[in-house]
Amino acid sequence: MKIKNNEDLQYDFYHDQFVSMINSQAFPCIGAKVSIQKKVYTYKLYNEMCCDISTKEVLQDVYQFIAENINNKTIPYKTFVASFKLPIAVDEDNFEKILWQQLQMLHNLDSKNYDWDQKVSNDVYSNEFSFSLGEHSFFIAGLCPGNRNISRRFILPTLVFNLHEQFDYLRENNKFAPMRNAIRKRNSLLQPDLLSHADDFGNSPESKQYSGKFHTGEWICPFIANKK
Repeated sequence: MKIKNNEDLQYDFYHDQFVSMINSQAFPCIGAKVSIQKKVYTYKLYNEMCCDISTKEVLQDVYQFIAENINNKTIPYKTFVASFKLPIAVDEDNFEKILWQQLQMLHNLDSKNYDWDQKVSNDVYSNEFSFSLGEHSFFIAGLCPGNRNISRRFILPTLVFNLHEQFDYLRENNKFAPMRNAIRKRNSLLQPDLLSHADDFGNSPESKQYSGKFHTGEWICPFIANKK
């Protein structure tokens, strides 16, 4: 039997914690639960957000995820999960800053070889915005230890990459609206005092939802898409 080193043990621990969170009865996202149950997700553990080494590793792993999943459009809920060991104990305000810093670093590398997904906008204030890597759009769900939203609270800062194409598939098969409504109902039961800022794609900028923080006033995003 192979003796696991410290990195393997850390990975197993945090992966188990993530799976346990999603499988808990209170967790509201049905799509995430299906992804775990059907094992159509990829979980990776990196050292530190917003460092050059981790950024390169995440980008290559996202490209690999795209290559393995993009041609199979009949299986929804395919998800890539990137957790980071550092920074620790981050609150939602600081997490939003480093989330967009990390996405900017990923984009700066990606834009050297790929254009933005032409099906979506690269303007974070547009209702048609979606983040793009490898010319494929993603909805990003950020998790951090200090988020007031229970469904976005995890022991490590984490970025969840959800391919937009899976949402298109669900809409085409009349499965998106029932799932969305069920998730919102479960969210309202979980935290009835927390206003939800979730909205359908095209009705408001999805970028506001990435960090999990609720915005009540003017929102300024530091992300700028590179022009070619």
